[in-house]
Amino acid sequence: MGVIAAASSPPKADPGGLYVAIGDSITFGYGLGAPGRDAFPYLVAQRLGLRVLDLGIPGVDARGALAMETPHVPRSATIITIFVGTNDADRIRRGTFSDAEFRSTYRSLIDAAHAAAPFAQIYLLTPSTLMADQWGVTDYIRSQANANARLIDLDRDRRLHLRANYQPDFIHPNVAGQQQIAWDVVEGLRRFASPAALAATRTHRFRSVARSRR
Repeated sequence: MGVIAAASSPPKADPGGLYVAIGDSITFGYGLGAPGRDAFPYLVAQRLGLRVLDLGIPGVDARGALAMETPHVPRSATIITIFVGTNDADRIRRGTFSDAEFRSTYRSLIDAAHAAAPFAQIYLLTPSTLMADQWGVTDYIRSQANANARLIDLDRDRRLHLRANYQPDFIHPNVAGQQQIAWDVVEGLRRFASPAALAATRTHRFRSVARSRR
């Protein structure tokens, strides 16, 4: 099981780099004893030496993220992740949110994030839930990736399909699952993020993130 290992000398936060996480209960860290420490946005920010603003709200779908989270994205954000989809799939399944509405709203969510922070680099995260796969949400998120909104495809990481990385509901990651998400996000940023977006974060700071096995 891949986890984030402790760095020998953790980098200090760079005051010029702000990572903003848009999302639902997984981004919020629902069910964790210390979400302000163990939710993946905080782990990513710690490893990259960035400040973090976690806007995640439990229960939101793309509509909620658009209405309640994007208005709080600072113009100064340098990196933004968008991680919704599980609640959207559930509401499509229940008939309270149509597939067409999800697609339109998700596009608007990306556009609103760009408008709020025009110099930020945006990353789309796919939910790693069977429901999102079954209702076409994951594939649609993949289809929206482009040069202005890069894809970090968490659903391709088979470790995020293991029950050991989840709380008993098999929806919300436990600490190990949050660590694995953080690892994948850091690796995605290493592939895609520009030096400006990382706000002077050095390459060796990524190298301080290593996998360990238990």
